[in-house]
Amino acid sequence: MVAAVRLIRCRHGRVRIGEVARHVHLSPRQLRTVVRAELVVGPKRLARLARFEHAAARVRGGADGNLTDLAHATGYADLAHLNAEWRDLIGCSPTTWLAQERRNVHAEEGTVGADSDP
Repeated sequence: MVAAVRLIRCRHGRVRIGEVARHVHLSPRQLRTVVRAELVVGPKRLARLARFEHAAARVRGGADGNLTDLAHATGYADLAHLNAEWRDLIGCSPTTWLAQERRNVHAEEGTVGADSDP
């Protein structure tokens, strides 16, 4: 199971479940059973989350100015699929999420040291 999770995360979710199963010498069905028993989600969901996590890290890091290019680079068919995934998983678009992240960072910066003595 650890090797399966490692492969999925290493490839940022861009791997077929059959390939993962072959890598760990299980059938796809056995892989689903083992991963669900340990993580409560199946390998497809795990791959989906790994792909989303990779895209979120790249958006947060500012490495990609163009979200269409980011969508393709992180395994989404297009920007519409990237947006749909974000809306489904966290309830907003990547642009809205990034704006909220920036507001949170600025709010935290304003509170650093606020409680300390002069």
